[in-house]
Amino acid sequence: MFIIFWHYSNNNRTKYLYIASAVMALLFSTKETSFFITLIFLGFGFALGINQLVPLLFRRSRLRDVTGPAGFFILLLTLTLPQWAAISGLFQSLLGLYIVNPDGVVSGLVGSPLWAPPLVNFPIHNASIWSQIALASCMILTLSLISLKKPIKVDRLLIP
Repeated sequence: MFIIFWHYSNNNRTKYLYIASAVMALLFSTKETSFFITLIFLGFGFALGINQLVPLLFRRSRLRDVTGPAGFFILLLTLTLPQWAAISGLFQSLLGLYIVNPDGVVSGLVGSPLWAPPLVNFPIHNASIWSQIALASCMILTLSLISLKKPIKVDRLLIP
């Protein structure tokens, strides 16, 4: 992540932002130290890009003109914004609105109401192996026809 940050700070090519987004997705899939790493790089981006962030805050510059560490900071900030929902648990006693479980003990399925059975049931169809093979063959045939360079003619598809 540091190498991506360094290259984007020097080159300002958007491919490094895409690579950083993919790395952040993989980083948050493990959840072990991703919050610490994100916080460190947010700090780096803020400290090195404050000269571009302050004029942006006071609307003296446009968002498209932000480059380097400030652009990396904005990318990380927007990608990790949904992860910040747990911060609301720190202030929920002041507001009297309990969104996050305060005791940390989960007595049921996460996200499901404790007073009712599961509200959404998805039926699963157990298809035979032959129908799965037929569906896979149709998908492969369709993808191969789409990927042809020449236009598809109807007389070539029909076998006399």
